[in-house]
Amino acid sequence: MSRAIRASRWLAAALAVPLAVAVSSTSLATETPRLPKTLINLSSHSAEFLEDLLTGRVWVYQRNGAPAVMYFGAGRAFHNCSLRRDKTGYRYSGPGWEWRIGTRRNKTALQVTVHPGGRKHGMVVIYTPESGRFHAEQYFRKTGDWRIVHDGWVQDTLPAVMETYCHNLRGLPGLETDRSRTDLDWPAFRSAANPIRNHPGHEYGYIGATGLAASGGKPTMTPEQVVAVERRMQGVIGVTPRGRRAVGVRTPDRKEIWLIDAHDDPIDVGIVNPVPGRDIGVIRWKGGTPDYSVRTRYPVPIRPTPRLHPAFRMMEELAASARPVPLEHPAASRVAFVVSSGGKAASGDIAGDWWISEGEIVLRIAGKTESYPWRAFADAAGWTPPHPPAPPPPDIEIGGD
Repeated sequence: MSRAIRASRWLAAALAVPLAVAVSSTSLATETPRLPKTLINLSSHSAEFLEDLLTGRVWVYQRNGAPAVMYFGAGRAFHNCSLRRDKTGYRYSGPGWEWRIGTRRNKTALQVTVHPGGRKHGMVVIYTPESGRFHAEQYFRKTGDWRIVHDGWVQDTLPAVMETYCHNLRGLPGLETDRSRTDLDWPAFRSAANPIRNHPGHEYGYIGATGLAASGGKPTMTPEQVVAVERRMQGVIGVTPRGRRAVGVRTPDRKEIWLIDAHDDPIDVGIVNPVPGRDIGVIRWKGGTPDYSVRTRYPVPIRPTPRLHPAFRMMEELAASARPVPLEHPAASRVAFVVSSGGKAASGDIAGDWWISEGEIVLRIAGKTESYPWRAFADAAGWTPPHPPAPPPPDIEIGGD
C-alpha cells in the first residue's frame, strides 16, 4: 500500500462516517456491518446546485387544489403563499422567514425557518432535469414512510394570479411577473408550465436520488442501472454531501473504493463484497476506516464530478498517444511498455494486460505481474499530474543525545 495510505491513517479515522450515513445494526453486525436500519433519502443534487437553481426564482406547486408559490430570494429571503384549506382566501409567510440548503442532519435538504420563534422545517427536494419537475419529500415517523408534500416546478417568473392574491409576493427584486397567468385552475396552470429544464450542472447529481416517496420506498435503480453506473463512474472523482472525495474502481476481479486527499492520493482503499442474494455491498477497508455496508439499488450519497482521477486520466492519454513507458519489470530487466485502451499492454512482441488497483498501475506481462504507485508510473512516463503529492508528515522524535 502507498506511503499516503500508511502515513494518513489518522485521517482515515476522521473519515469513519461512511459514504452512507450508517446506524449500527447489531443483528447483522457480522454479515452486514453498520448497515443503516432505515433507508437513506437524499436530495437529488448538491447544496451549491440547488441554491443556484432556486435563488431568485419561484417554485410553483399545487396546494388545496390551487396554485401555490414559494419564492427563494438572495440573502435567504423567503416568501410563500397558498390557498387556505377552507378555500376562504390565501395565507402567506410573515416577515423574516428564511431559506437555506442544508440541515443539521442532511446537508442537501431544503430548510425553511419560520419567524417569530425560529421553528425549522426540512424536506428532501428532487429536481428532475429532463422534465423540470421539482418535488419535496418528508418522513412521517408515525407511519414510518416518506411522502411527497409539494410537487411542481421551478420557474423564472411570478404568475400574475399569485401577485393578485398574495401581497407578500408583490415587488420582489429581480422577479418579473407573467401577466398571462391569471387563472387559478390547476390543470390549465400545469399544462402551460414553463419549468427550468436541464439547469447547468444537473448531470452531477447524487446517483439514484430520485426520491423514496416517488418510488414508494422501493429501490430507485434496477440491477442493470447499477452496473451501468459502476461503469460510468470508473475512475471518476466523486464527492459526498460532507465534502469527502472518493473514487470507484473496477479491477478484473473485484470492485474498490478509494478515499483520496486533496492531492488525489489514496488515504484508504475499500474492497466491495456483495452479500449473496441481497442488494447489499459490504466495504472492507484496508487502512483503518471501519467496515460498513451499503444498499446497492438505493440512493448513493456520492455525486460525480467532471474530473477523472489522475491515474485514469494518465492511462487514457498514454493509450491514445501510444507513448512507450520505460519500466523495470520481472518479465525483463528494463524495457519499454506501450499501453492501449481495453486494458492491453505490450513490450515488443510480448503481450500483456494492465489495470489500476489500490492507487497503483498493475502490469501483467508474460504471466508476471508488477505494480507501480501511480505517481511513480507518471514519473517514468514523463506525465505531469495536476496536483503535487502531499508533503510527508513531520518526523516526531522523543528524547535525544
